[in-house]
Amino acid sequence: MTAVRLHVAAVDLTADDIVERIASNETLRTLAWKTISGTTTMTVHTTGDVVADTIAAVRCARNAGFNVLRVYEDRPNIGEITRRLGNPSREAVRKWTNDPTFPEHRSTQNNDGARGASKVWDWAEVVAWLQEHKSLALDEDLPTEQQVTAINAALCGLTDYASDHVHRMLFTHEQHGAASVYRADFSHFTALTLKTAGWMAYTSHNAHARIDEIADQREYA
Repeated sequence: MTAVRLHVAAVDLTADDIVERIASNETLRTLAWKTISGTTTMTVHTTGDVVADTIAAVRCARNAGFNVLRVYEDRPNIGEITRRLGNPSREAVRKWTNDPTFPEHRSTQNNDGARGASKVWDWAEVVAWLQEHKSLALDEDLPTEQQVTAINAALCGLTDYASDHVHRMLFTHEQHGAASVYRADFSHFTALTLKTAGWMAYTSHNAHARIDEIADQREYA
């Protein structure tokens, strides 16, 4: 089963009206709602089409008045990684992060009065590394990078997801230093297909920045 956690803007899960709105909706009450460090999230669990099922849940949430922004950016530090793995030795986890094959940290975060700032990693990348190098498996699967990209693009209004499971994706194709936007249909969204077609998907830095920009505009509108 794949779990897709989504960032929901400005929701107080302790408010009576919010609790009632979720409980009275057949779809929303099946989702996992949680507040993580002040950020509200809802998680879609699916054994089917990850992108289609997630977008369907988001449409339901938005119709109910919830502002779903993007796939939640899960960035644990060493302490949180240790906790999620059932509290192995913190020193062992620290040594893993120094392994040259371990994913690069994404940023640093303040520690609320603790010494300095700590590095944080992309949880999906950490999980993939653990599965490959330590043979560790979690109870839930995480969406692939391609699935996250497709979902984020759809949530920002950059693409539609057709009922026949054909991804209508927007891609940026750089030619002669200028970026042009094209629409293309793919029945299977894979890196190999994109590479063969000569397209550069929304996994580029500029495209991710554009997705974040649009999501931020939604959040503060």
